[in-house]
Order: sequence, then structure tokens, then C-alpha cells
Amino acid sequence: MTRKEFSQGKKSVLEAKNKYSKRSKISEVAFRHLLMLFELDLTAKKMAELCQLNRNTINRYMTLIRKRITQEWETINPLAPIPDNNIVFEPEKNTFYGKVVLGIFEENNTIYTKLLQFNPDWSEKNIVVMQLKFIDGFRKILYATLMEFKSDLCAMFCIFTHERLKKFRGISKNTLLLHLKECEVRFNQKKHGMYDYLIKIFHINPL
Repeated sequence: MTRKEFSQGKKSVLEAKNKYSKRSKISEVAFRHLLMLFELDLTAKKMAELCQLNRNTINRYMTLIRKRITQEWETINPLAPIPDNNIVFEPEKNTFYGKVVLGIFEENNTIYTKLLQFNPDWSEKNIVVMQLKFIDGFRKILYATLMEFKSDLCAMFCIFTHERLKKFRGISKNTLLLHLKECEVRFNQKKHGMYDYLIKIFHINPL
């Protein structure tokens, strides 16, 4: 393939229609490929290489996808109505004000989560608590431990989340919630596959 043919092919990929992302500058084929790579949980750098798109474009779409995942999943989250009391981050204390933890609720073999301020009454509501430890002003998750084991499924989710977040070598507090919600959805969709789930939600509600 000549350089001219490659450039024309890349241009056609960028200009074609995309029913899953109406304002997208990439084609539907390219977008579906992006979702396939997202399912594999690859780094943005690796995805950029495989998609032949620049890394900024990949990062932008990753953020959009994570935001849509969070938006869709929260519509069925039984923990969503619980108020978060305006969680505050205090860098000098290297923690959340009021001991913010990840509340985990299991229902019908499905895991639901929400960042909440610790409340000892949660155990009566079958809400499990996962404690998040941070270093370097929230840019790195040191570890995540389940403070109370109520089920094997909750324990498995805790391990899955801990192992997945470690590989990022640092997560901004601005995207922490999106990454935690992505862990939740990935864990719940592991039997059916993330790709099919993403195609379904973007078909109904395109970016």
C-alpha cells in the first residue's frame, strides 16, 4: 500500500457515518474496533497504535465511554438515592473527609457501588464497605481492602477492582469515580462481554 492509498483509506475511516456516535469524526467501523479494544482493557497507547489514531483522540473517547457507562449504570443502581453529603478531598490529609469508602451492595448476583461517607448502620442494610488507600495526592491507589466479607461475590469484586486499578500507576481524583464505575460494569458484564453491552447502550443512546 502506498502512502497516498493509506492516507485516503484513513480519511475515509474518519469521514464515514457512525450511528453509535453521531458527532464522531471516526467511522462506525473504527468506533466498533475501538469498543473491541476497550473490552480487552488495553492502554490508551496500545489502542492508539492498533487503531491508527492519535492518543489524545483515544483518551477523549475513553472518557466519553466511561461517562456513558456511569450514566447508564446509575439508572439501575439501588445505591444511587443514598446522599453522598458532598464528599470533600483534603490533599494535606491524603484522604477523603469523613472516611469516604466504596459502598458495595449485592442484589440478584449483581454488584452495585457508590462512593459514600462511612456509616456503621450500613451493615444492617447489607452494604459492604471497601476501604481505598491512596498515596501521592490521590494519584495512586495503594490498596483496596474489603472491611467486611458478606459474600464471595463482594470479595471477588474487591480483588478484581484492586488488581485492575493497580495497573494504571496513578489515577486522577477527577477520573477516579469513572474508573471505579468501569470496574463495576466490567465485573458484572464479564459473562456476557463488555463489547455487546457497549454496542447495546450506544445503539439506544449514541454519543
